[in-house]
Amino acid sequence: MPEPRIYDTQESCPVARTLNVVGDRWTILVLRELSWGRKRYSKLLEALEGISTNLLADRLKKLEKEHELSEDDTRHKHDAIQKLTDSFVHKVDEAVAAKEKDILEI
Repeated sequence: MPEPRIYDTQESCPVARTLNVVGDRWTILVLRELSWGRKRYSKLLEALEGISTNLLADRLKKLEKEHELSEDDTRHKHDAIQKLTDSFVHKVDEAVAAKEKDILEI
C-alpha cells in the first residue's frame, strides 16, 4: 500500500491528521468495530466479513505503528485483545469538535 501524501497544511488540522491514518475502507471498518469496545483478533475477523487475515493483520499493525491501537492481552498473542488508545479517541474528539465548529459558524 503506498504511503499517503502529507502536506504541511495538514499538520495543524485534526481532521486531516486523522484521515492520514484512517483513509482506507478496511481501516475505518476496523476502527468502527473497536469503537464499540475491545475485541479479540478472531472476533474482529468474524465481524469484518470479507476481510482476509493478512489484510486485517496489516491494518492492525498500521494502527499500532501510528499509536492508535494497542494489544490489551498479550498472553494470547495469536488472538490478542485489540483496543483503541486514548490518544486516538482524543484525535477523533478533536476532529468532531472541529467539524461541529465549522457547521455552527456557517
